[in-house]
Amino acid sequence: MVNIYDTANQLQADLRQIKEYKELQAAFAALKEDKEAYAVFQELRKAQDELQKRQQDGSLADIKPEEAKKMHEIGQKAASFDAVKRLMEKERALSVVVDDIEQALFKPITELYES
Repeated sequence: MVNIYDTANQLQADLRQIKEYKELQAAFAALKEDKEAYAVFQELRKAQDELQKRQQDGSLADIKPEEAKKMHEIGQKAASFDAVKRLMEKERALSVVVDDIEQALFKPITELYES
């Protein structure tokens, strides 16, 4: 019998070995070397987490204009740092791989519903 959790754990280990992950890892290490960029990145992550929480609890529409403006400003400030831009570029590259894996993972379900 197949142990799908063993397969998932192997996939996790394999993901750590691919070029896209290693490049993301290097970009993150470089970001952490730039103290100012890293501080802004941490602020951006905090703002993104807050947005995600609000989306999950259904209060996203309750964001005040000044909150939205502040979040936008944090995003712009973060994007002004080359280290943050590089990290985001590497995140996008890894995201393509993860999306491909997700499509493969859900293919049996998709085929089931389409049959």
